[in-house]
Amino acid sequence: MKIIKDYGLWLIKGGCILALLVLVAPLFQTEPKSNAPFDQVLQATIEGVDMSKYPQKDVLALKRYLDLDASMFEQIAFYRSDNAMDADELVLAKFNTEEAKKSFLDAIQKRIESQTTTYEGYAPEQYDLMKKGKLISHANYGLYVVGPQAEQIASQFEKSL
Repeated sequence: MKIIKDYGLWLIKGGCILALLVLVAPLFQTEPKSNAPFDQVLQATIEGVDMSKYPQKDVLALKRYLDLDASMFEQIAFYRSDNAMDADELVLAKFNTEEAKKSFLDAIQKRIESQTTTYEGYAPEQYDLMKKGKLISHANYGLYVVGPQAEQIASQFEKSL
């Protein structure tokens, strides 16, 4: 009888330890960083895309439209339609710190909310584009894209990493 009790206690203890490991292990897993160079990721992301809708903007535009400081990032590229009535935007960023990643995600989320609210009342096509836009982040890369080719761009970005 004593052997069965001892065995039962060990079984319960082992089960508890196993359950604890299953619950805690994901907290220690980190997303692997991509070693792909920024220029290579950018080229693969926009391959076959009509970039006439996305003229490249400078760091001043990045600050103006997204309230992001380019110096926080290892590298960043910003493309936006010249037409203020269009929602078309594309941002690719390579993060060098968790703070940069958080800043990027917060600023983009704020931009999405602002643009969605702006277009909701008077530009249904642009509102639909905003709803279909993509915000993707990985350990050291982030992408935000709105436009008719958002799905293709997001897919190519994922493959490039």
